[in-house]
Amino acid sequence: MQKLFTNTAHFLILALLFFSCRDGDGNPHPIPLCVVEIDIDQRGRDNDFVPGRMKTFDDRRGPAGCYGNRGGGIVVINLNDEEFFAWDMACPNNHFAGCIVVQFRLTSQEIPTYFECSLCKIRFNPLDGTPISGSRYVMRRYRATRQPNGIIEVRR
Repeated sequence: MQKLFTNTAHFLILALLFFSCRDGDGNPHPIPLCVVEIDIDQRGRDNDFVPGRMKTFDDRRGPAGCYGNRGGGIVVINLNDEEFFAWDMACPNNHFAGCIVVQFRLTSQEIPTYFECSLCKIRFNPLDGTPISGSRYVMRRYRATRQPNGIIEVRR
């Protein structure tokens, strides 16, 4: 009886670990989803978030929780004031639960031609998160939409 309980517990733990690394569509992804609740107010404190620019956010702004995996941050791109892209700044190739978060080097607020991981040097397209080379994973994306009141909401 003890062995059956132990085997069942091990199975449940492995199943939880397996499914925790899948996104909402059931696709495997090494970066787990996390709480993201960012409100971008272009008429107020975020008046520099204009088309063709990007802005980074970390867990010092907004509700308790993390912005990005392990609090590594979120980068939000304003393509044309109608299309917005929000990405987790943790590299999907160097994410290990409870380990290091690798942030992308962002040296300007202008949209770069690529994001590059500072550790593995893999590059990603900033508009769709796909790897330019060397990765089987895309960047973790979050939903970014303009609300009727003009606020841009970034959510999981």
